[in-house]
Amino acid sequence: MGARECIGILHKSFKEVLDEEKELAWDKLKEKFDYPPEAVLALKRQALIKISISLKKFKSMLVNEYILNRVDLPNDLTGELSRPEIPHTNF
Repeated sequence: MGARECIGILHKSFKEVLDEEKELAWDKLKEKFDYPPEAVLALKRQALIKISISLKKFKSMLVNEYILNRVDLPNDLTGELSRPEIPHTNF
């Protein structure tokens, strides 16, 4: 998707995304679709809402796949963490 290329993932929320990035994403989207000129404002608003939701889902997928899968998971319902044995080596 073109919008993903325009908006960085380091923003905490879509509200923090610069207007220039949002406009660039909207311009990329406009290149792919034909729409009636009188509907531009409503379509832009809906497109930015969809981009915001998609960005949040994408960032959640990244966190789940690349961060949460690499941390210690609770051993049981008590919340104790199981930590793998790490052999000690002298460097």
